[in-house]
Amino acid sequence: MYLADGSKFPHAGKVSNTLNEVDKRTGTLEVQAQFPNPEKSVLPGQFARVKYIREHLADAITIPVKAVQQTQSLTSVLVTNSKNEVESRVVKLGQRVGEKFIVLSGLKTGENIIVEGQMAVRPGMKVNPVVKSEAQTASQPTQVR
Repeated sequence: MYLADGSKFPHAGKVSNTLNEVDKRTGTLEVQAQFPNPEKSVLPGQFARVKYIREHLADAITIPVKAVQQTQSLTSVLVTNSKNEVESRVVKLGQRVGEKFIVLSGLKTGENIIVEGQMAVRPGMKVNPVVKSEAQTASQPTQVR
């Protein structure tokens, strides 16, 4: 943290809370952090700049928000296996970034997820998926027929 006079605050802080999406208007993410202040050199309402170094997730898997199904106790997505059969997969999600979630566990790179039409299919059903690239899904959702 850098104080209003430009001096560097000597104590590192920890993130305590974040909003779950970037403000589309400003491109910013609201983050709350806590800093030890044993010298009482930072006062309530005082202006400061914070340098936030976020963990870089190399090769992170992201999925569209609309692919996620949530019940009271589970978060899951529907995928198609090598036989084009629908499977339900329990996933653990990380941070939401725009219209996507970071997947922490439950999916592997290259798996096909069902993004649209989830209400029309059930696990075990055979489907004829239409696979679209990420660029195509940005303008048109994937459809299962």
